[in-house]
This record gives sequence, C-alpha cells and structure tokens, in this order.
Amino acid sequence: MLHYMKIMVATDGSEYSRAALAALDKLLPLQEAEVILLTVVPWPVGGDISSLLGPPYVDYSQLEQQIQSEGEHRLAAGKAILQSGGILPQTVLLKGDPATEILEYAQQQRPDLIVVGSHGRKGFQRLLLGSVSGKVVNDASCPVLIVKLPSLGSHLTNI
Repeated sequence: MLHYMKIMVATDGSEYSRAALAALDKLLPLQEAEVILLTVVPWPVGGDISSLLGPPYVDYSQLEQQIQSEGEHRLAAGKAILQSGGILPQTVLLKGDPATEILEYAQQQRPDLIVVGSHGRKGFQRLLLGSVSGKVVNDASCPVLIVKLPSLGSHLTNI
C-alpha cells in the first residue's frame, strides 16, 4: 500500500506566507502528498469576541464576519498559489491563538510534516509579538519546516 505524505501548511496571509507557499513546490514533492492548508484568525477564549472590546456600540456580529472573511480570503489566496503549482489542498479555517490552534490541529490530523513561514523578527519585536513558528517547532510531535525568506524581509523593511 502506497503511503502519501500528509503535509500541513499554515498561512497568515502575509507576503512571507505567500512567498513560502510559492516556494513549496521547489522544496517538497507535493504532487504525491495530501496537503492541508490552514489559517488561524484571532479569537478570544470562549468564543465571544465582545470580550476583546470595550464599548457596547461595536457591532460584534459584523466584526466576527470581518474576521471570518479575512480568514477565508487568506485561504483562497493560498489555495490559488498552490493550485498554480498543481496542488489541490484541503483548506481549514481555525479560530484562536495561532500556535495553539496549529499544534492542536496537528495532534488531531497527525501530519508527517508541518510547514510554517517565518517573518524573521528579532530582538524586541520578537519578544513583543512572539514567534508562532518558534512555538510550533518546540512543541510539535512531528518535523517542522520553517520557510524563511531573508531577501523578502530586506525588501519589506524598505517600504
């Protein structure tokens, strides 16, 4: 029986993620793999987005729809990139803390490999914003490929 590799690819919709997705077909044999493309949108613990915001005049249902729409847009963009390379991924939209959700979903799906992009943050910026890729690589129960794109990072700092 032939075993296809199961690869879980996380995207945050950034230029880094899009560039990493475009480079994947050069890094991995994706035509012979089951590819799960996932994104995680921020969501408060307990699922009630109103706890994130103060004033009662905020339309929380509209905010939830915007967040959901952003996640769907990320997945559509990522799927288009993979499809241009001949890959038809399964797409998954998760809600919550990105590192936590990626790791929990990986426990359920048991991929052979997790692929995440890196923004290349250092120093205070990394301390302040954290590192999803760092948390995933430290806590995952399977290999993790971090796609780092230094040339893109130097380009973005000039914008």
